[in-house]
Amino acid sequence: MKIACVLSGGGVLGAAHVGPLEELDRLGIRPDFIVGTSAGALIGLLYAANGVDAVNEFLDRLISLFTIPKAYLLNTPLKIFNQLGSILSDYVPHDHHQLPIPFYPVAANLRTGAWHIFTDGDLIAEVLASSAYPGVFPLQIIDEEPYADGGLIDNLPADAAREMGAEIVIGSSIYLLPELPTEKIKKMNLIKIAQRAIDIQQVKIAEEQEGLCDFCFQPPVMREHQWYRLYAIAEIREKGRKYARLQANESDFLKRLVK
Repeated sequence: MKIACVLSGGGVLGAAHVGPLEELDRLGIRPDFIVGTSAGALIGLLYAANGVDAVNEFLDRLISLFTIPKAYLLNTPLKIFNQLGSILSDYVPHDHHQLPIPFYPVAANLRTGAWHIFTDGDLIAEVLASSAYPGVFPLQIIDEEPYADGGLIDNLPADAAREMGAEIVIGSSIYLLPELPTEKIKKMNLIKIAQRAIDIQQVKIAEEQEGLCDFCFQPPVMREHQWYRLYAIAEIREKGRKYARLQANESDFLKRLVK
């Protein structure tokens, strides 16, 4: 029985994936492979390479770098993107074959308009391609093909996991959209309205993929946080932990899987 763990995108909200991964470790459920998009690709690679301790250490470094107000203000999106790749190289190999747990990032191919599963090549370059949110981070070119954030097409790549042969899919999706009062919507500026529209679109994409999962964690961090608020990483991670512990303790499916 081949088990896949699938992690969604979501910017800094991806810190909430720590909770589900810690719970799988606690239960002794080891995935046969991991598939991730965007932030989920970054977290998934760290976990596949060196376990949840590496994920937490990586996030702690981001917290120290980007939550000090002066340092935060001095960093442009391009600098942050480049720093992510540099820090990531301290924890993970470049070669797929060096991973203890196979891992496959998903990115959007801007030439074809289709999602692409990377199964070989430079892992760090592939994860950066999967995380290259248009208009914020630069387009990534791999083997002469243009790639951007996988969340454009496949925010929770459960279909990719099934295509790779998964019989059991355990997902972690941060796309649980909060309802907002009409008065709050009316007060939004054009940028916030556009962001709300994108959030709705991403949630609908994720909902389709959640249906392909046998079990899906849904840390409710989207209710209170934005994907780009770097200073909230620690709080998001802790909320994800509390949620995942409750869900794991109540899940009959996960308990049967352990047996």
